[in-house]
Amino acid sequence: MATCNTCYHPRCDIKSCNGSKNPCPTCQEINTRAPDTLGTDIPSANLHVKGLHFVERITGVGSNPRRAEMEEDNTDPQTDPNIRFQVVVRGWSDQNQQTRAKTLLALPTDKMVTSLQHHQDILLIPRDWWPALQGTLGPEEPGWWYTVSSDMWYQGCSSCKNRIGKDHQDTNRCPECPARIKKRKNPDSKKTQGKNQKGRVEQTNDRTSRSGPTHNYAEPSDDPSMDEDSEEESGKHSGDMQQGYLCISADPRRVGAGGGETVILNPRELRKAITLQQTTEDQKIWMTSAQTGFPLERDTDEVINSKDVQMGRNTARYLHPAISTYIC
Repeated sequence: MATCNTCYHPRCDIKSCNGSKNPCPTCQEINTRAPDTLGTDIPSANLHVKGLHFVERITGVGSNPRRAEMEEDNTDPQTDPNIRFQVVVRGWSDQNQQTRAKTLLALPTDKMVTSLQHHQDILLIPRDWWPALQGTLGPEEPGWWYTVSSDMWYQGCSSCKNRIGKDHQDTNRCPECPARIKKRKNPDSKKTQGKNQKGRVEQTNDRTSRSGPTHNYAEPSDDPSMDEDSEEESGKHSGDMQQGYLCISADPRRVGAGGGETVILNPRELRKAITLQQTTEDQKIWMTSAQTGFPLERDTDEVINSKDVQMGRNTARYLHPAISTYIC
């Protein structure tokens, strides 16, 4: 049992207890030592961060065609969630993307990837690479937007086209997928040495990796031209670990939705995407304020901070800074 920091009234201070989060019964002080939210395995994303990185500037404004008949005259672009803005994708204006692509392709693969990660370049994955996901795109959208996150060794399957990350071996597999790679215990550890001294056979460790939730990364291409020299179709054993790069969606519209899945690209595919960038024109997208990562209304999947709720704090909602700059 602990006491209130303000009035010293007895109160629960065990972080795992829900009572520790309740206001003090005498002075209503909130226990600031308690965690803001209970532990959860549900992944979340900061849409503000994604939106700030994705949007370079705004060049136009207009009404959503689907809602045009429902909108009233003289709608306020600062408050109407159905107003759309013409967004310039960061790095894809004034043909900067073409110059940047040439610079990247001149580098060795390892330095190219390091530069992509450092500058968080936004890459365009052409829509014909993933025919099954074309339904997640608008009719005029050229593809999906991704950034390179980190290196990721993976196993590839030539049958289902899945790519299984090294640290996510417990994911679902088709009958043709390569076998799981079992992690062996460190032979130099004291625990293992003790077991070996007693004549016990060393066992393999096949528990779920603690590095994060399991994932099943899909190969990004059903295009035959992309599979001609694919590692999964080459002379390599299909169970061999191959070098790849973990890519995450840069588009705030795709968070938690179709077309925003995390994927693995191999070095050849990464270079091909950048090669196509050399001849791709500037890119502009029509997005609402919510789609830029700055919703004006609460979303059903929005993360709630329990301490803010207890203290009656309101959530500040405002337009993307680029939109505010354009309006002003």
